[in-house]
Amino acid sequence: MNRDPDPILRRDETEAEKHRRLMAEAAQVMAEVKQAYDHLAWVITEIKRQRQKDFYKALQAGIRKMHRCRSRHVATFAVRKVAGEKTVWEGYVEEFQLLGCDPTQTCYAWHYQEWGRTRSFSVLKLPPVFSPQSAVQLALAARDLLPPNPF
Repeated sequence: MNRDPDPILRRDETEAEKHRRLMAEAAQVMAEVKQAYDHLAWVITEIKRQRQKDFYKALQAGIRKMHRCRSRHVATFAVRKVAGEKTVWEGYVEEFQLLGCDPTQTCYAWHYQEWGRTRSFSVLKLPPVFSPQSAVQLALAARDLLPPNPF
């Protein structure tokens, strides 16, 4: 049986040399893939950072409109409100430092979905609000007192 010569094997190249050459080529390809992956990861991080800035700016615009204060983002808190065994509300609450606001220096704000629209809610850190959890609890109590929004 007549075998065809190895198409990858170059003239005057031994099997060991072929192996070393192919390994070097594979290493080069892997380095290029890693470089492309690192660039893609950087692009995704930048997109997320821009979305986060837009998210904060939208909340800050709501704070400015509602409380007539400028603000600076301070922290993010995961909040979960449970009644019995049922989760009533779960999400992230943003804490903002208020700049030039008399009654308090802290505001809690978050986005939520209602009737297919994204809305914002902000609560000043004044009694009975002492934490992000109590801000959500107050907002839920206030929502329960209001009639449902048909729009």
